[in-house]
Amino acid sequence: MADKTDKKLEESQQRVQQKYMELQMLDQQMKQVQKQVEAIERQAVELEDVQLSLDELAKSKKGSDMFVPITNGIFLKAKLEETETLAVNVGGGTVVKKDIASTKAMLAQQAVEMRKFQADMVEQFEKMAERAASLQTELQELVGA
Repeated sequence: MADKTDKKLEESQQRVQQKYMELQMLDQQMKQVQKQVEAIERQAVELEDVQLSLDELAKSKKGSDMFVPITNGIFLKAKLEETETLAVNVGGGTVVKKDIASTKAMLAQQAVEMRKFQADMVEQFEKMAERAASLQTELQELVGA
């Protein structure tokens, strides 16, 4: 009789341990998804900022003085020679000339795709959160709390 009780107790402890480990893994995955959602948000905001900068560039006149960013917080003063054509990196080290409108359209499309991906990540996060809540309930039931 004691062997059956010990075996049931051991099985119960194993289930608790498995559920707890699954909950810990879900927690780590949720943290990573949350970081990805935040990174996508920063990138989407950056794309929107670039579009606004392109609007300002379109209003500028040739010969205008401007500050060109070299890196974060470092700028170079330059004279604007071209206001209608941009050199756009399209990947693979390839740069093509585009006008401001088509560049803005490309950036807007990228922003839409990012927002869709972000929404998918949020949905994934919510499913994980639901599973985590379910696991917590199961754990409470198993430990009799």
